Amino acid sequence: MSLQWTPYSLVLAFAAIISAVAASFAWKRRAASGAIPFAVFMLGLSLWALGDALIWASANLSSQAFWNNLSYLGIVMVPTSWFIFAFQYTGLQKWLGKREVVLLCIEPVLTLLFAWSSNYHVLFWTQRWSEDLGILSIYRVTHGPLFWLHTSYSYVLCFVATLIFVGQIIRFPSLYREQTVALLVGAVMPWLANVIYVFHLNLFAQIDLTPLAFLITGSAFSWAFFRFRLFDLAPVARDVIFETMGDGVLIVDNLGRIMDMNQVMCHLLGDKISRLVGQPITQALTSYPDLMRALTTATGRHAEIFWIEGEEGHFFDVVITPLHSSQGRLTGRLITLRDITRRREAEEALKKAYEELEQRVQDRTCELAAANESLLAEIAERNRIEGALRESEERYRLHFENMNDVIYSIGPDFNLLTISPSVERYLGYRPEELIGRHVGEMNLLSPGYLEVAFEDISRALAGELRPSQMYEFIAKDGTRRIGELTGAPLYRDGQVIAVITVARDITERVRTDEQLKASLAEKEILLKEIHHRVKNNLQIVSSLLYLQSGQVHDEQVLDVLKESQNRVRSMAFVHERLYQSEDLARVNFVEYIRSLGHYLFQSYGMDGSMIHFIVEGEEALLDIDMAMPCGLLLNELLSNALKHAFPAGRRGEIRVSFYAHVLDGKRFWKLIVADDGVGLPPKFDLITSESLGLRLANTLVGQINGEIRIDRRYGTAFEITFADPSSEFAVQQLMFSNTREE
Repeated sequence: MSLQWTPYSLVLAFAAIISAVAASFAWKRRAASGAIPFAVFMLGLSLWALGDALIWASANLSSQAFWNNLSYLGIVMVPTSWFIFAFQYTGLQKWLGKREVVLLCIEPVLTLLFAWSSNYHVLFWTQRWSEDLGILSIYRVTHGPLFWLHTSYSYVLCFVATLIFVGQIIRFPSLYREQTVALLVGAVMPWLANVIYVFHLNLFAQIDLTPLAFLITGSAFSWAFFRFRLFDLAPVARDVIFETMGDGVLIVDNLGRIMDMNQVMCHLLGDKISRLVGQPITQALTSYPDLMRALTTATGRHAEIFWIEGEEGHFFDVVITPLHSSQGRLTGRLITLRDITRRREAEEALKKAYEELEQRVQDRTCELAAANESLLAEIAERNRIEGALRESEERYRLHFENMNDVIYSIGPDFNLLTISPSVERYLGYRPEELIGRHVGEMNLLSPGYLEVAFEDISRALAGELRPSQMYEFIAKDGTRRIGELTGAPLYRDGQVIAVITVARDITERVRTDEQLKASLAEKEILLKEIHHRVKNNLQIVSSLLYLQSGQVHDEQVLDVLKESQNRVRSMAFVHERLYQSEDLARVNFVEYIRSLGHYLFQSYGMDGSMIHFIVEGEEALLDIDMAMPCGLLLNELLSNALKHAFPAGRRGEIRVSFYAHVLDGKRFWKLIVADDGVGLPPKFDLITSESLGLRLANTLVGQINGEIRIDRRYGTAFEITFADPSSEFAVQQLMFSNTREE
């Protein structure tokens, strides 16, 4: 690919270099607003100029087409980047976010794709050829519809950007106005040259003068860079700093004319900036004589003025600073007005506060003298308290060292932290032999107790309160000691820092308990033997009555003997239940009811298929003093029902219920013996009854301080209520004479 450089292609190459240098300069200042899109813009111009330079230096169509593609990489970058730069440079970037920038980049990408793929379609260029003019070979194209669409789109972007910069020229002061003019001239010249080329308005229609205009662009932008410090003094920075200052700022030239001011100063002067800029300061400030007098003072010094604004007066600090050019010549003055009203008020308040403080210091001195005396008395009192505290600590130490119980603490690492000296009396170890050692290394516990100790300590360290535990310890001399341990977590700032435990020697107490248990076991065996022998003796009496009844032929006498035999048998059942149970003092009365009922059914020869016997009730334990009369009472009521309730083969049932209930905060037992037989005679009276058994039943009810009630609605039901003597409630004595019938 041979190149033939001509003066025109060299000029274009020089324009490309200038544009590349400008792009590099802008990229180094990319932190400034608008610097990045400006760098892209200049890079596009550089690629555009470079591509055209190489097109003019090429001698064949294929080379020219290749460099034309490179040129279009820069062409599509220029309009979009210039449009984005206009928005960012003039402070309008809020209207152009990331989403809008992405949308703006779609058209250049599509245009570049269509331009690079023009070998396969005629949408962008309908025809391309190389025209030989002797020493030059000119690259010529015929534009297609997509080219005109891209050109229209690019002109719209350039036109909008131009309008934005024109508004910039009108809006900002002269310094930024000159910056903007330089930028506008540099950007518009290639645009105008391109318009002339595209629409064939020049005398040399074959030559695209757009890249040549890049020399003007590079010169204008270089002027903006080095003369007006582009990206160092941007209009946006002027807005951010100058317009947001809280002080009023006024700039006048060396002829006394107003060149610029911020909004705070406009507000103070009560006029618009457009009307004040350019006026002589003597004319603009005629209504403010105090400010005029301040401006006549020597420059660089402060002056203070009083300014009435509306109905309020304000104090202002006026600072006049001379402005010099780079050659040292006076070019103007910077006048700053700072509202110091609050500072003056603060100074007055401070002065008043100082006077008040002086008075307070005097008053405070007197108070301190009195406080000093009080403090001396407080020190004496504190010394007394500290002495009492030392005495209390000494007493605590003596208690700790001389108490019989062993007190010790264990840390989270299961090491022993402290232990009282009493451990030497208990186990034979001195405290210093144990403190600091791990629980598992001290060998103080009998086998099997160490695991339990670890579990108890772990739970206490977790904040759990544990009940007292019994451990077996091994003393230093090898003897075994029994200890009762009570531990609790020790807190500091809400965190468990240790477990403190009190160990009490209960070796002698355990031995005494074991001796008592052995003695109690012996007494239980003896008591069972007594109950067994009493039961056997009563069984003998019952057998004698049975033998005696075999020699008696009088039916009435036989009935009396049988009733006596049953009464003796009922008492024997009580002693039988006592020696058969683990509790030698109390009888399970519900089981007793079943046993006695079955015995009486057999004694009277009752057929279980004719008369059903039903027992209802909860488990109830009665002591022997209550079980004996209750057993005799049950015997009489069941015997009476078996003898009289079911004559002549009558079917039915006998139901016995026994349960507890609470009435008015007092607990009672209730025994009900009910049958559905023929019932009692109409004129029956329990108190005046001639039946020995029923009169005995009435007597037994009185013996247990109970109450008996007779229900005749469905056969006969005897309901006996008596207090539970083992109840914790107060027992109200029930008079047995209060016999009721229903």
